[in-house]
Amino acid sequence: MIRILAVLSMIAVFAVLVWGVLSTRQRAAKEIEGLEAEIAIYTQAVDTDPTGAQAYYNRGMLYRELGEYQKAIADFTTVIELAPENALAHRYRSLTYAFLGDNAQCARDYAKSIELERKKEKPSAPPQEIELSKSSTSKYTVLVSSLKSSEKAHALIESLEALELNEDIQLAYVTVQSEPWYRITLGLFEDKEEARTILRRIQLPGIEPLVIAAPAEMGN
Repeated sequence: MIRILAVLSMIAVFAVLVWGVLSTRQRAAKEIEGLEAEIAIYTQAVDTDPTGAQAYYNRGMLYRELGEYQKAIADFTTVIELAPENALAHRYRSLTYAFLGDNAQCARDYAKSIELERKKEKPSAPPQEIELSKSSTSKYTVLVSSLKSSEKAHALIESLEALELNEDIQLAYVTVQSEPWYRITLGLFEDKEEARTILRRIQLPGIEPLVIAAPAEMGN
């Protein structure tokens, strides 16, 4: 009898471990799907307006989160070509080169970002240079979910309203690879850490929200 109980206990522990692994994989897959959906949105934006530096920057940040560092570098490089004084693009391209082990390019970009930031702090800096630096600063939002069903999207909005989070809920209709999606975001934050504080308050079944760079239209 003792042996049977021991075996059953081991089976139970194994089942819990398996469930935990599967649950983690499902959450990771959902997060990747959300990032890829956002990347597709910014890809559509740059196809519509190839001169929009902010869309390239936002997409580059998402590529970094996915670990697609070469694509991130390509986007940051485009931002630098469009807006050479953008210190953040130099800074994050530097950090991305570090992931690839290119220490020389990492150091060059990092030094350039410091130079641009110091130039921005000087009172004698031209007004248009200061304005460019301000406009390149990203804001953040919480991507709650991207859904194909309008009914599910509105049901989720009702659930969010019931949580009384005191943040604006945004519903955007977007097209991803010729398919309609309903993107639900929550709030607009100046700081990424500030946005993260709200994540633990969104406790809804099957929902794994994440912090993303806010689309350009939200920052206007």
